[in-house]
Amino acid sequence: MNEIYASKPHQNAVSAASTINAVALSTFQLVLALALQSPSAAGNARSVDRLLPFYRGTLSTLDRSLYDLFLRIERTTPSSLSPLLRSWNPSTDSSTLLDGTRIGALGAVRKPFVRRSWLRAFASSRIAYTAEEDEKTYDPRFIVAFVLALVEEDDLKPQEWTTFLESGVLGTVVAALAASDDGLRTMARATLALMSKKVDVSCRVSFVVPSLSCTD
Repeated sequence: MNEIYASKPHQNAVSAASTINAVALSTFQLVLALALQSPSAAGNARSVDRLLPFYRGTLSTLDRSLYDLFLRIERTTPSSLSPLLRSWNPSTDSSTLLDGTRIGALGAVRKPFVRRSWLRAFASSRIAYTAEEDEKTYDPRFIVAFVLALVEEDDLKPQEWTTFLESGVLGTVVAALAASDDGLRTMARATLALMSKKVDVSCRVSFVVPSLSCTD
């Protein structure tokens, strides 16, 4: 896979990450095919660095395939990929430059995509959705995992708590409590439990979290 990443077509595709052209799609298909056939090929953390600029966190076919690949890579590497995924950029505008932090990414999320993820978090697997709907809906699996890493690893300032709450992703976490997938429900419970502890500690040291009352 290193040879693929070093190839000129892939470099050109990365430089135009805001649009997925035929060359980029063929590159992804080849990378994903190799990863599915060879765990050792998938276990290359460089894959995340190279492919993350194309990942928008939605339920589109491409994004689902990329996220499944990220999970496969994590299972075959000794360390978590969470630090790499903090650089996720949800914007489709190539001119949007983020600061590489999780809270910065949440400040750039598309609110309609977030709201649709609320419904999909607990939706029945028997309900069919169109490809267009999937492309405009964030993947609850990724959003809940992203929020868990944010709460677990990042020390948010007061104004950053405001950004977090205004992004709407907390709604996805709450909705995931009713998910049919056991893993997603467990992750949602862990996220909310950890967040509750952090808010409680903040209140004890007289740190007022915007939009949350320590006396409620």
